[in-house]
Amino acid sequence: MFNAIGNNFGAGEIRFKSYQQPTYVILNTRFFMDPTTPEYQAADVLEITVPKLSIDRSANSVALIVFRDRRQSYGSADSYDAGSAARSWIKDDHTICIEKLACMEGKGKLCVYIYSMYIQLNQGLPAERHSKLALNVTPSPICCEFYRDSFIVVKEKWVFLYIGKGTTPSGGSYQPWEGVVDNLPTDIQAIVPFYGGNNQYNNNYTSISEVTLKAGKYIHPYRTPSNSGTGIFGYFVRGDNQGEVIPDIPMADDVTRCRLIIKNEETMTSSYEADFVIEGCTGPINVGVVGKFVSPGVNNYAGYNLNEQSKKIPGGSFSVVCRTNAGHKLAIYDAFSYSELNNSQRNITCRCSAARYEEVEVFDTSVYTYSGTR
Repeated sequence: MFNAIGNNFGAGEIRFKSYQQPTYVILNTRFFMDPTTPEYQAADVLEITVPKLSIDRSANSVALIVFRDRRQSYGSADSYDAGSAARSWIKDDHTICIEKLACMEGKGKLCVYIYSMYIQLNQGLPAERHSKLALNVTPSPICCEFYRDSFIVVKEKWVFLYIGKGTTPSGGSYQPWEGVVDNLPTDIQAIVPFYGGNNQYNNNYTSISEVTLKAGKYIHPYRTPSNSGTGIFGYFVRGDNQGEVIPDIPMADDVTRCRLIIKNEETMTSSYEADFVIEGCTGPINVGVVGKFVSPGVNNYAGYNLNEQSKKIPGGSFSVVCRTNAGHKLAIYDAFSYSELNNSQRNITCRCSAARYEEVEVFDTSVYTYSGTR
């Protein structure tokens, strides 16, 4: 744990849980800010000054910014809280930056969530895939089911978690949900955003509610009326460790670096053009993803050829948070790579929870996984 030294947007205390290595930093925090303060109004980029970090600059990662909207309906208060994703990056070893979203002006007090990994910029190392474990929930007494593709990557000091919401229990739409989650370490404790689908009164944004992860449980007491949607996505530091910085890792040759480039002319499905770069695999961890593509939709797939340099990456899969250009909605992008050196299929297949044909902007990091045992 560490406290921020200060910030340029008038927020109060900001406290981080972190795990730091020479090639990446995982940060966890939840704090509030007021966009009406003079400091916020004067800032072009939101900057947080912190004690020295283990990396001095990073690729783009993501922060989630949420505003509150509660409305009376038939004598009860319904939540229409909503939000969007903002770019976040480490500018230097003492400064964390967050993109200032103009769409949040006039929305009142804002809550910021960071459950992200920041990768050291321009330091490529060989890609190593992580085994993923399935996530199932046992209701106690009632909880939604998790989507069958939900998974967790469990490491000694952190986990990568993707929970997709599945079936809503009969009669349980407006009741509190609670369940015990298989394979979720009991030392994970966090209040995290749940991406909840469409929002009746804020239809350019994604509905957001809060879930508590604690003692191996998923606790979801209060949701938006439209509680379908993506679920939970992020990196979570285990326990209260402050991170053990290991000795520096030498740079790898470019030929071993994870770098996947997709251009419009290389698309295999012309309706879903794409133009983005996936690169920067660091040590045993991550890929950074930057660019744009046209969504094939959650029930459709798009395929893309890999260029020669991209064929060197191992087969596997990854998922990232992205922001649609049709508003400020959030989506999850899932990609499955068929690029093993001895495999004749040299392509990548993807799907996205955004609407079909919707243009999507990607800026995030993802753990690289395969199905297997730890």
